Amino acid sequence: MSPLYRQQFHPFAAVNTADSTSHIELRLGKQSTRDRRHRSTTKGSSVNRMMTKQPIVTDWIAYMKSNMSDLGAKLGLDDAAVDRLLALEMDVALQPNFDPKALLKEKISSEFGSDIAQKYEFYQYAQEASSKTSSILPAFTEANVPLSKEQSEQLSDLYATAFRDWRPVAQTPDGQILSMKSVLEQMSQMDRYIITAANAFLTEQQVNVLQQTQARALKSKQAALGLYYGST
Repeated sequence: MSPLYRQQFHPFAAVNTADSTSHIELRLGKQSTRDRRHRSTTKGSSVNRMMTKQPIVTDWIAYMKSNMSDLGAKLGLDDAAVDRLLALEMDVALQPNFDPKALLKEKISSEFGSDIAQKYEFYQYAQEASSKTSSILPAFTEANVPLSKEQSEQLSDLYATAFRDWRPVAQTPDGQILSMKSVLEQMSQMDRYIITAANAFLTEQQVNVLQQTQARALKSKQAALGLYYGST
């Protein structure tokens, strides 16, 4: 298990920004002529955004629930509790934070308990793992070594565990930026972990296909990292 701080690393991820509706600028002392001229317009716009925020939250929650219809059953929560949990997630997403996953886990633990927080964290990894598995299934079919339903489920479970325990990070807990070489090595370590575990339920030919998909993915990630590090 990687000892590094497990923050998900996305080279092209948008930087979280603060919710503009909750940060109305207040000035102390004398305002400029321009500030006074636009004060009423700015205030009106802010109020309008605040009035429309709740429908946006409601729509987002409805969208998320439509994509995670089994969330309540998996976590043992009723519909109202699921709504509240997803509202917490959106609130965290709108806040600038070094580690939004840790903040969300803290907030969910505070309201629902640490057990629910851990279950939801792994549920998210499982969702990502399912998407990852679905994206590489065609490669096995094209190589005439398709995965069975059981193998697909096992591979998805394996990815979920790998995402939880071997997630590559770009920074240490104290904020130190890691080198591109270090990040790529972490990715390779996760890939090796997956291959070693996959040998237990995949054939030799299927493992070869899995390694090929990893090689292609690593090449794409290396290109993305090159752009990221080139801009820092």
